[in-house]
Amino acid sequence: MTEELDFETVSVHTLIVMVLDQEIPVKRNFVKVVIQVEDCNDHSPVFLSPRYEASISNLAPAGSEVIRVKALDKDTGSNADISYSLHSGNIGNIFSIDSKLGSISVSKPLDLQPQDQFHLTVKAIDQSFPQHSDFCSVHIHIRISDQTPPTFPSEEYLTEVSESSAPGTPVVTISASSPAAVQYGIESGNIKGTFYINPYTGMISTHKYLDFENCDTYKLKVTASTTAGAMSKTLVHIYVVDDNDNAPVFQQMEL
Repeated sequence: MTEELDFETVSVHTLIVMVLDQEIPVKRNFVKVVIQVEDCNDHSPVFLSPRYEASISNLAPAGSEVIRVKALDKDTGSNADISYSLHSGNIGNIFSIDSKLGSISVSKPLDLQPQDQFHLTVKAIDQSFPQHSDFCSVHIHIRISDQTPPTFPSEEYLTEVSESSAPGTPVVTISASSPAAVQYGIESGNIKGTFYINPYTGMISTHKYLDFENCDTYKLKVTASTTAGAMSKTLVHIYVVDDNDNAPVFQQMEL
């Protein structure tokens, strides 16, 4: 050989070999020699891009595809077979990847995750010997859908109010976090309309005079809803504090 062989450039070399004697007249003959160059694993996989960007809704169900990465290998046959894996950044195994297709999918509910961005490193490795590999980064942003229900910081609220409180007295303010504007309402438990909730601030105040002897506990079911129709509920327990507002009364006026 006068130079190195390269399967990817020329995989077959066809030679015509001549043989001749030294007599006169010269006699000669020819033979065709076909040389098949075997491929060896001399190339590494290379991603089409070193960095991928993707976004997906926080309400996307498990199994939803986020993005598909792709690497190419200049080798052929089994030397070019590529397997993909998530090398790092997959906190809590939130995502999975198809080892053959390079498709990254959601494997766990995203609305339960505290973070809104993930930075994954994907590895592509060929299947021959010696093995070669390449890496790329995948940055995934979690979009908060307007269909996401508002989130209350607590499942229940407990508070007290004096029975001598005048109408309009603030009792407690509840709040729910949401990417969209929230409106509050009292769904049930508001006996005789005793309390009022500001639909925009979530502040609950007395709407009527209270009477401990008549009702000492209220359990309000409060809703927080968005214009898109997403809704969450919480319970507000209000305990009325008794005041010394009743004089003792004899059962009999005369003995």
